[in-house]
Amino acid sequence: MCWVSFGGPHEPWDAPDPYASMYNPPDMPKPIASTHGIQCRPEATWTECAAAPEMTPDETASMRANYAGNVSLIDDQIGEILKTIEAKGELAEGELSHQQFAKSLCPVFEYRAAEPRDYVISEIHGEVMYMDHKWKLMLDADGRPCLLFDLKNDPDEQNNLVDDASTAKTVVELCIWIQEHLIRTQVQL
Repeated sequence: MCWVSFGGPHEPWDAPDPYASMYNPPDMPKPIASTHGIQCRPEATWTECAAAPEMTPDETASMRANYAGNVSLIDDQIGEILKTIEAKGELAEGELSHQQFAKSLCPVFEYRAAEPRDYVISEIHGEVMYMDHKWKLMLDADGRPCLLFDLKNDPDEQNNLVDDASTAKTVVELCIWIQEHLIRTQVQL
């Protein structure tokens, strides 16, 4: 089994050359400003992690260009890993020959219409984020839902629906799913 970890893309924004200069800062897309201000996002540990210092538009564009450079660096490194695996004969008809707990990403890398999962889970400091093609739900460290976004109708995450009566059933269903997922995936020591 191979475990691969990349240092990014996140701060510090220090991609090595040629990735640091691969993207032109003025060409980067502008950030999407919240229409509701900070009040639509309750305080939580992730708030501290996501807090950004005040930046000029030029500094923001440079940071976004460096972020894109980091993504390209990781993409290139994954390509090198796949080339090495293939050269060693570890790829068998587009699939890894020694699958364990993972799902092959080969179809995704080969641009076939395939998705490795239909959801993602992220955890930090006891807080959990669940996201699928329709919903994004955040639970605070006490397991309480604090954010819910309808990603189909609100892809920029401007309208927090966690307390909206029309989404109460969705919040309960997603919370149950998250708890069951966390129980299923706990490592037994």
